[in-house]
Amino acid sequence: MTLDTILQRIAAIHQQHSIKCFISIQYLTKALELSGDELERLDALLNSEEPVFTNEILTSQTLPFEPVARRRDWVLSHGLYPYSYFSMAQWFHESGFNEIFNYYLDLCIKHSQYLNHNLSILLAFKEGFEQITTNSQKFRFIERFTEFVTATFYQKDPLTYPLANDFILKSDLSLQEGLDAALTQPGFWGHNLIALSWLIKHKDNLTNSQFNQLLLNVYEQCHWTFSDVEDSPVINTLYQGELNTAVLHKNCRALLFNSSNNLHQITLAASVMHLYGQNWIKAQDKRRLISILTFYSALKR
Repeated sequence: MTLDTILQRIAAIHQQHSIKCFISIQYLTKALELSGDELERLDALLNSEEPVFTNEILTSQTLPFEPVARRRDWVLSHGLYPYSYFSMAQWFHESGFNEIFNYYLDLCIKHSQYLNHNLSILLAFKEGFEQITTNSQKFRFIERFTEFVTATFYQKDPLTYPLANDFILKSDLSLQEGLDAALTQPGFWGHNLIALSWLIKHKDNLTNSQFNQLLLNVYEQCHWTFSDVEDSPVINTLYQGELNTAVLHKNCRALLFNSSNNLHQITLAASVMHLYGQNWIKAQDKRRLISILTFYSALKR
C-alpha cells in the first residue's frame, strides 16, 4: 500500500475515504506493529469499497487549455467535468494548496455536514499532501481533491437533521464536553469520534476561533436526532475490566480483523487509539471507548 495507489482510488459512494484510511493505517502500523499480511487484509478491505482508477486526467504542468479563472467557483460548484480538474490545477499553480485548504476550511467552519466528512477528509488530504514527493502524485492528488470538494462543499441542499429537544446551544465548549457528547452518541460507525480525533490532531494548526467553532459543529452533530438506529447506536455497556495498552490493542485488532465489512473499521480504530492516548482523558472515558470498539467489532455488516 503506497500513496501512489491510494491516490488512484476513487469514491464509490460519495467521498473518497482511502486517503483518510491511508493516514490511519500509517498510525496503526506503528501503534500495533501490523504485519505484512495484516496490511494486505486492510488493503483488500479498501479494494472492496473503493476501486482503483489508473487513467490519468492531469499529465503535465501545462494544461491543455487555459481555464477561465473568474468562472472557477461556478465550474466547481456545478461539478462541471472534466473542466473542474483543470480549474483546480490552475488554482493549485496560482495559489498553492495551503490557500485552497484554508478556503475550504472556512466552509467547514460555517456549515456542519452529516458525518463530518467535510472536516475529517479535508484534514486527511492536508496530511496526505505533505507526503507528496513526485509530480505524478501531485496530479493524482489534485484529481481526487477536486472530486472531493465538488461532492462535498457545493451541495444545494446539504443533509442535516433536527436537534434534540434538550440541546442547549453553547458559545464556548471544553474538549471534555466535546468528548462526552461523542462518547454518548458516537454516530454512524463512530463518525463523531472520528471527527473529534482528527480535529484534536490538527488543533495546533488552527486558530482558537477555528478550533472552537469546529468543536461546536461536532458537538452539535452529536445532538442530531435520527430515525435510523445505525446513525444513533445504543451502546449501553461499559467495559469493567483492566485498563492497559494490551486491552486497547486487543480490541482495536478485533475491530480491524474480526470481519471485513466497512472501511470505517480502519478510521474508527485509529481514532479511538488516538483519543485513548490523550493525557487528559479519564478512566471512565477509556472504558467507554473500549465498549465502543467492542460494539462495532461485533457488527456483521
